[in-house]
Amino acid sequence: RAAPPPLPRRPRASTGSRACPGGTPRTAPGQPRRDPYLSRGAARNSGGAMAVRAPRAAPPIDGPLMTPRGDTPGRRPPQAVATSASVYVGSLSFDANAEHVRQHFTQAGRVLRAEVLMGSGNKHRGCAVVQFASPEEAQLAIEQLNDTELMGRRVFVREDREAGKGGGGGGGGG
Repeated sequence: RAAPPPLPRRPRASTGSRACPGGTPRTAPGQPRRDPYLSRGAARNSGGAMAVRAPRAAPPIDGPLMTPRGDTPGRRPPQAVATSASVYVGSLSFDANAEHVRQHFTQAGRVLRAEVLMGSGNKHRGCAVVQFASPEEAQLAIEQLNDTELMGRRVFVREDREAGKGGGGGGGGG
């Protein structure tokens, strides 16, 4: 038994497919066809290859990249000028206590207070706040002691953003 002959295909007036009858509108003859898989505004070129937009250029850098230690390209020294006399110390070793921090930061000036921040349950948070006698000493600490080693870890130093806000922990309740 032979298979029946295929039915003749009639041309469709629709712009879509059977699955999606609405589809995308056809373009006029001679116009490049828009490829739905390309980004908005891109078109298929006449050679059959897909047109690709050039990647967006990165914004210009406002100066040469500085390397504080000489072996880590891309790191920039801190740009902000300290307006308060307190600095924040991050990436601190969990073995460090307030006295270790105080001794390390006396290289930059007179330390009035060094406090290692503790979380709930008296758990070391790995950061500290150091208060100097003047904002100039705090700025010197940012410039000289940022990215230096303290008890086996490289610490970062920046101006304390919470300085002068009253601080004092937590509240809660209700």
